[in-house]
Amino acid sequence: MKRSNVMVGIVAALAAFVGVGAASVASATRAVAFETDVVAGVISAVDMKAMTFTLTLPPAPEASEPETVTVHFTTETEFTLDGEAATASEALAAGCDAVVTHEDLVALRVDVTTPEQPE
Repeated sequence: MKRSNVMVGIVAALAAFVGVGAASVASATRAVAFETDVVAGVISAVDMKAMTFTLTLPPAPEASEPETVTVHFTTETEFTLDGEAATASEALAAGCDAVVTHEDLVALRVDVTTPEQPE
């Protein structure tokens, strides 16, 4: 059973236990009905017009080359840069580290960290 189905069942059981109405259960199940994933890597390219960026992922032990993924973002995507709220144009830059919370490679949240400069 998928994790989202388990969560829907748990929410429904808890709602029944505490006597919450059906409308509240429906609202709560919509909030947990989708699954998200997290991917981390280094931003290697940005296309603001297409609203995409490319992440280079750390190479897997059995891989000869690092993998890249293209991530899409929307006007609803939340961005941070070094822990502070930012816009896409402020946060997305090649060479920065990024942790992306996404659903099917559409970013929900992108946390970007600028690389430390050697002294």
